[in-house]
Amino acid sequence: MTEPALAGLLTKGKPIPLEGVTIDAEIRDFCSRVTVTQRYRNQEEKPIEAVYVFPLDERAAVCAFAAVVDGVEILGEVKEREEAFDRYDDALAEGHGAYLLDLERPDVFTARIGNLLPGKEALVRITYVAELGLEGDDLRFMLPTTVSPRYAPAEDRKGVGRSPAEAVNPPVAWEVPYGLELTVRLEMPSSIRGLESKVLRQLSRALAPAVTDVRVSWGGIDVRQAPHRVPAVFASGRVLVYGFLERPLEREVEVKLEARSAERALSFSVPLSPAKRRTGSLVATLAARAHLRDLEEGGEKERATEIGVQYGLSSKWTSFLAIERRPDAAPREIELRRIPVALTRGWGGIDGGAGFRSSPGDTGAFARLSVSITAASAAAPVARVAPRPLDRLVVLQRADGSWDLDDELAAVLGVRLRKLRKKLEGATGDPDEAARAWATALALAWLESHASESRDEWELLADKAKAWLSRCGAKLAGGEVWLAAAAPALTARRFWQ
Repeated sequence: MTEPALAGLLTKGKPIPLEGVTIDAEIRDFCSRVTVTQRYRNQEEKPIEAVYVFPLDERAAVCAFAAVVDGVEILGEVKEREEAFDRYDDALAEGHGAYLLDLERPDVFTARIGNLLPGKEALVRITYVAELGLEGDDLRFMLPTTVSPRYAPAEDRKGVGRSPAEAVNPPVAWEVPYGLELTVRLEMPSSIRGLESKVLRQLSRALAPAVTDVRVSWGGIDVRQAPHRVPAVFASGRVLVYGFLERPLEREVEVKLEARSAERALSFSVPLSPAKRRTGSLVATLAARAHLRDLEEGGEKERATEIGVQYGLSSKWTSFLAIERRPDAAPREIELRRIPVALTRGWGGIDGGAGFRSSPGDTGAFARLSVSITAASAAAPVARVAPRPLDRLVVLQRADGSWDLDDELAAVLGVRLRKLRKKLEGATGDPDEAARAWATALALAWLESHASESRDEWELLADKAKAWLSRCGAKLAGGEVWLAAAAPALTARRFWQ
C-alpha cells in the first residue's frame, strides 16, 4: 500500500533559502542565555519572502532580534503585534527589506524574512533567556530542534488566509539541507554531573504537590511579585518567584517564605541585601517575562503589550520587527517560500522514506548536527540518551488525564493510526470524546502490558486517566467497556491486520 504524500515534499523544484542554524548557549546557575542565528540566502532570480516555523523552549523569554545584511546590523524593535505586521507589509510594498519574529504558541515561533533580493544573504539573530528545568538534584537544559505535525480541530483548518492550523504546522520533509551547529558554555557553582542530548520528562512526578499555599512576604518593601499567585511546589520540583522593586533597595530586609506541606506549616526567612545585588539584565528579563505571563493569562492585553514593549519581549500580543531601509527601494513581485522542517525519526510509526538519510543517533531534526561543549567545572562524559517508549507515552498525556488518538500515540503503540480508528465504528456520543476515550484506554492497557516494572512512575497518572474515563459519556458499539476492550485489542493480531 502506498503511504499518502507529505505536503512538505512539494517544493516545486525551488531551493530552500535556509542554509544553516547556529546556536550559542551560555548556562549559568539556574538559567541560560541562548542566541540562535539563522542564515538565509536567495538563490533565485526573484525576491523572496522566507517563512520559517521553529521551536524554542516554552520557558524562553525572547529579548533580542536582529538581522545582518551586507555587514550591516538592523536591530529589531518590539511592537504591538498588529502594528508590527502592518509595518512589515508596508515595508515590503515599498520595496524595503523587513524581518519579523512572531510567537505562535509559547514554544513555537515564526520568522519572516521579507523581500530578500536575488543573490543576497541575511543572518537573523534571536536571543532568549530561560530558566533551567529541575528534576530532583539535576538541572536540565532543553533545546527543541523541530516542530512535529500537530492535530488541529476542523475549525482551526478553516478561514481566509493563513489558518491557525497552518501557523503551527509547517511543511515537512524527510530530509532538509540545512544543519545545526551547537556551542554550549557551562558555568556552575557546583560540579556538573552530566549532560544529556535529550530531556526525558517524567510528568508522573508532578501529579501530587508536595507543598501548597505558598506565600511570600517582602519585608514591608514595595514589590510587584511575579507570578502574582505562587503555584504549588511539586515533589522534586521548584518554583521561582520574582519581585520588581518600585525603588532601589537601600537596606537589608528579611523576606519570609511560608507554605504548607502534608504534615505541617512551613516558614523560611531569606535576607535580601543591596550589597549582594548582581549586575546584568538576565534576572530582570526573566522577571519581566514572568510578569508578562501573569498578564497574558489574565487577558490584560493593554498592560501586557506595554510590558512587552518596555522590556523588549515577544509575547502573545507583541512581535519583533526590523526594517532594512533601501535607498533604491521599489515595489517588486515577491515569491513566498515556506521552509520545510524535518520529521523526527519514528514520527507516526514511519522510519523514513525515499531520500531519507541519517546517521546513528541522529534524531532526523537536521541534516547535520555539530556540538561543542565547554565547562567551567568538572563534567562527566557526554552521553546520548534515547527516550524510553514509556517516556514518550507519558509526555503525550493531556492535562485532564486523557490521551489524543493521533500519530504520536500510534507510534508508541506500534500500530498504524487507521487501524486504531477501526474500533470506533459505531461508537456513540461525541466523536472527539470517543476517540480520546479509546486512546486513553489503549494507553492504560499499554502501561499494564509493557511497563509494569515501572509502575511507580506512572501509577498516579493512570489514576487520573481512569478518573477521566469514568466521566466520559461516549460508548463503544454494543456498550463494550473501554478498558475491557483495550487490553485484548493490543494483543489481538487479527484486530490489527
